[in-house]
Amino acid sequence: MFQRIRKNDLINQSVNERAKDGRNLCEENVLIEMNNPDSLQQRILELNQRFNLIDFLLGESEVETAIGVITPKQSLFLECELVDTDHHAYNFQALYNAIYDANSAILPYKNKNTWQEFVMQDGNIAIQLTKFGDFYLWCPEKIHLFQVQQLKKINEQLKSIQIINPGLINPVFLDIHAWVGIDDGKEISIELENASLDNLLDYYEHHHQNFFHK
Repeated sequence: MFQRIRKNDLINQSVNERAKDGRNLCEENVLIEMNNPDSLQQRILELNQRFNLIDFLLGESEVETAIGVITPKQSLFLECELVDTDHHAYNFQALYNAIYDANSAILPYKNKNTWQEFVMQDGNIAIQLTKFGDFYLWCPEKIHLFQVQQLKKINEQLKSIQIINPGLINPVFLDIHAWVGIDDGKEISIELENASLDNLLDYYEHHHQNFFHK
């Protein structure tokens, strides 16, 4: 049976890993393809299966925060129920532990790099959500076609929120921001309009097609 991971255990993991040889990710575990997932991996699959992006952004959840990751091989979204805190960073670390078996520390250590920077450096998209409309993405500069396809699916869901709720007395205002990691640890902000990812997709599909991976 799954028990929530202690925040302090994740902090100690990060400190211990950085004291060794640093980060050296192993091959990615595609959770849905695993024959014998451990309790953490199974819990992630359960949370991912029941997660509904539109319902969550409309505030229909008892949990305040959620996270998403889009790797070159899988897309996972879940409410922050893996750790004894609903803080995005610690739950993302737990998610990373399930995807990568070893040396997966992404928590900040001695003020070097944010966890989002590590995720982008790994070629993955990190997504932070809070209910009632906050939606933040951190994306790598080089992106796979699978990741583009997943972003398009999310974009259609975001656009549908206002369409399916035209009669709301208080309209849902989505606060959506996106950043793309570039060289030397720098990031550029992609201006998003009309509560959509159109400009982010345009950035990839028209300005950086040569960066697509098969």
